[in-house]
Amino acid sequence: MKLASFLQGSLAVALCALTSWRSPAQQTPAPAASKHSIWEARSGDKTIHLLGSVHFLTEDSYPLAPVIENAFKRAESVAFETDIAALQDPATAIKMLSVAACPAGKQLSDLVEPKLYKQLEVVMEEYGLPVETVAGFRPWFAAMTLSLFELQKMGFKPEHGVDQHYFKLAKESGKQLIALETVETQTSMFGEMSGADETQLLQQTLNDARRMRQMFKDLVTAWNTGDSGALDKLLNDAMKEAPKVYDRLLLQRNKSWIPAIERMIQTGRPAIVIVGTGHLVGKGSVVDLLRQKGYTVTQR
Repeated sequence: MKLASFLQGSLAVALCALTSWRSPAQQTPAPAASKHSIWEARSGDKTIHLLGSVHFLTEDSYPLAPVIENAFKRAESVAFETDIAALQDPATAIKMLSVAACPAGKQLSDLVEPKLYKQLEVVMEEYGLPVETVAGFRPWFAAMTLSLFELQKMGFKPEHGVDQHYFKLAKESGKQLIALETVETQTSMFGEMSGADETQLLQQTLNDARRMRQMFKDLVTAWNTGDSGALDKLLNDAMKEAPKVYDRLLLQRNKSWIPAIERMIQTGRPAIVIVGTGHLVGKGSVVDLLRQKGYTVTQR
C-alpha cells in the first residue's frame, strides 16, 4: 500500500469510524435487509440523508443498496468528516508521520511497559511483521498498523471505502463538497493523546488480535442489516472503557458537526452526509443530537 493510503487508513481506524469488511470468501450478496445504515433527517419538507461510512471495502462491493445509491444520486451536496482531497495529499502523510513518531531520542519500547512490548513482539511475529516496523512510532500508531495489516490480508483497501468511493463520484459529477472538520483537527487529536490512553488503545488491540476476523464479520453483518443496536454495542461500548478518548474522538466531534448539518437541512437542497457509522448510532450520536433538536430522523 502507498504511504499516503496507509496513513489515511490509520487515521480512519484510529478515529473509531466503522471499519466494515466483507470477507473475500463471502462473494455471495449479503442477505436482504429491512433497514440499512442510512438515515433521513427531516424538518418540514426539507430533508437530507446521513450515511454510515465503511472505510475499507473491496472493489466488487459496489453498487451498494438502492436506497443508498439513490440518496447519493439525488444529492447536490455531499459532506464528509474531513477534506478528503487534502487527506490524499502526500504532504499530509508526512505531517501525520511526524505526529506518529516517538519523541526525539525515544523508541516505542521506552513508552510502554516491557510486558506489553513483549506481547506486541509476539503478535507481530504471528502476523509475519518484524517489531522494528513500529519501533520508532507511538503506541496508537503501532495499534493501527496491526489492524490495517489484518485488513490488507483480507483484501480490503481504503480507496474502496464508502467515503473514498463517493468522494470520487461526487467530484466527477460536480457536486458540492463539504468538510465537517479539517485534517489538521483530526491529526492534532493524536498529538494531544495522553500516554495512558495510547497504551490502553495498544493493549486493547493486542488483546483482540486473535479474534479480529470474527469481530469484522459481526460488524459487517450489523452494517449490512442496519442493526443500529448491534453497531452501537460493537463500535462504541469498548470505547466507553476509555471515557476521555470516547468523549474526544466521538461525542465532541458529533456536537461540533451539528451546526453544519443543520445548515445543510435548512437550505432545502438534497444532500447526504457521509461519516463513520459509529457517529450515527447510540446516545450522543449525530442522529440522537438531531432528534433532541426536534428533527425527525428515520432509518431507511
